Amino acid sequence: MNIMDKDYAIKMHRELWTWLSENPEKHKWDWPKWKFHGGTITQIESDCFCCQYSRGIDGACNSSCPIVWPGGRCANTKDTGLYDLYVDAVCIELRSRFAMQIANLPENEDV
Repeated sequence: MNIMDKDYAIKMHRELWTWLSENPEKHKWDWPKWKFHGGTITQIESDCFCCQYSRGIDGACNSSCPIVWPGGRCANTKDTGLYDLYVDAVCIELRSRFAMQIANLPENEDV
């Protein structure tokens, strides 16, 4: 039984990543909506709503992710996934651009 609704996971994913695109010098754990920052959202595994949702379904992040990632995964073993590119970006303009791409990834209709 999943403890997180798919629509909620996608909504919060988009909110978090939009905020990151607007605050490219920050990290996921800096999001002001987390409870430990005074917000109302309980921190989740990997600070990722999609991972939390997926693991609640089948224990595997990639096979049931509610978001469609380029290449099928958020991160790659070769560090070329979109999330990897975001993490490794050294200029804030590029981090902002990758974060907005992540925020706007399409919904996975098969999950």
